Amino acid sequence: MKNTMILCACTLLSTVCTAQSKSTITFGANLGTSSINTFDTQPTYQKSLHTKIGFFLVDNFAFGIYAQNGLEQNDVMPFALNGFARYYFGKTEHSTVKLFVEGGGGAAHNVVAQTNIDQPYPALENNTFDATAYATTGVNIFIGNSFAFEAAADYRHVGGSRPLNTLGASAGLRIFLTEKVFKKTLPHEFHKLH
Repeated sequence: MKNTMILCACTLLSTVCTAQSKSTITFGANLGTSSINTFDTQPTYQKSLHTKIGFFLVDNFAFGIYAQNGLEQNDVMPFALNGFARYYFGKTEHSTVKLFVEGGGGAAHNVVAQTNIDQPYPALENNTFDATAYATTGVNIFIGNSFAFEAAADYRHVGGSRPLNTLGASAGLRIFLTEKVFKKTLPHEFHKLH
């Protein structure tokens, strides 16, 4: 078992396939912080975990699913689920640094407390799922061909009766698995099924 794990790790690190080529699967996670602004409250800050999985249909262009989870109990936007499209600039071959743009949309769980200092009653809480859209730009810095450090900045708008806007930054790791890697690392019995 230990030898199999070492073989898989070496294969991932040594693959000569390009990371953003067609039929590549990418996944990863970032930790981020956001400034959240609503129309009637002071800006708040929220830490969150951003997880994404995508598939390159053509070189440099990936589609996938993106989940954002708040990390604290009193988060304004505790959860969002989106579809996304990401485009990498430049050639797919042998680039250590790759810039990208990304956009997407979906639904966000919006929990905004309405605070009004002129009213004696407690704050009212808006607890809804609302439509959301976002745009991101960032960079991947590759460590080999299958692993990259990612840094990104994003803007998100959440609609509904109590809309909110966020500006955020995040950093994390991304893994790129090509079809060639799958064939090398998966057990021989798996290939018999296809």
